[in-house]
Order: sequence, then structure tokens, then C-alpha cells
Amino acid sequence: MLDSPETPGGCFGHFADIEADGFRTLTPGQQVDLTWEAPGFPQDGYDYRAVSIAPRSA
Repeated sequence: MLDSPETPGGCFGHFADIEADGFRTLTPGQQVDLTWEAPGFPQDGYDYRAVSIAPRSA
């Protein structure tokens, strides 16, 4: 689950949408740039779905 002010209650994010080379993973609390959509139906219980997840550099 990804959470932001624009996606109250969280956003479904699939690992395939993480923009990274090799094994795609995020750590709890990691900052990301998120592009999302509201598909009009719940995605695994979330009203929003990520279409692009770009981890921020430290």
C-alpha cells in the first residue's frame, strides 16, 4: 500500500510498476514519486492504483 495526501486510504501498487533495475522492492517508509489513477472500481480494496512508482534517491 502506498499512501499520499492525494490518495487517502492508500493506493494499490504492484511490484511490476516500480521503476528500478533488477529485483524491484521498496522498504517501509521509503519516499517515492507516484503516478496513480482512480480506475472507478476497488483494486484489492483500494480506490486508487499506481501506474508508476519511482523510488527517490537518498
